[in-house]
Amino acid sequence: MKTTTISAGIARNSKNEILLVEQKARDCSNWLLPGGSVDDNEDIEEGLRREFMEETGLVLTSIKALSYTSQVFDPVRSKIFNINVFEVVLKDGKIEPSDPDNEIIQAKYLPKDEAIKLLNNNKYSYAKHPAIDAIENFPNNYKYWEYCWEEISNGEKSTKQVKKLR
Repeated sequence: MKTTTISAGIARNSKNEILLVEQKARDCSNWLLPGGSVDDNEDIEEGLRREFMEETGLVLTSIKALSYTSQVFDPVRSKIFNINVFEVVLKDGKIEPSDPDNEIIQAKYLPKDEAIKLLNNNKYSYAKHPAIDAIENFPNNYKYWEYCWEEISNGEKSTKQVKKLR
């Protein structure tokens, strides 16, 4: 199975607002924590710094702690996604996404309750539940989440859904 490493961060401003990005999806958009795939030539920290710069235009000054890890198994596509989310500190500046993949619609700081509401609308449970838990329980102890894609068939039609394993 091919493994993809993803790094993301929970950033708060002086008002304790949470930084989220709105990302294009196939049929909608999703609000997420800033982050993305770590390139083959990068370590997790380098990938996290690059993704923050691309998605928000802000400079990551320090990585505080690993908040949670999610592992998502996709046996249909023979992939494993290792998602590492850190508490981070950013240098103050103007939010100006410059995403080379042109997937980021906008990035902004939001009050905690509004950020949680937008994350909760995300259709991917592996992207929303751990992030919401980390934001609600800050400062929290490290948690590990595990999910698996599974194909569900009802005779003539099959769909994929994510099942939480632990």
